[in-house]
Amino acid sequence: MVDTGVDVIGLDWTVDMADGRRRLGSGIGVQGNVDPAYLFSPLNALTEEIQRAIALL
Repeated sequence: MVDTGVDVIGLDWTVDMADGRRRLGSGIGVQGNVDPAYLFSPLNALTEEIQRAIALL
């Protein structure tokens, strides 16, 4: 995927963020990786899940 020339790759919430980063390397941005069900959760639960995903990078 890195060889396509894109700047950012979206990772589905079922993909392990740390594994995705390891496979892609540090030269490309990643986004996503939060279970969309969290969008219906209280803000604090959504915030905690986002922070968890970011911490894996």
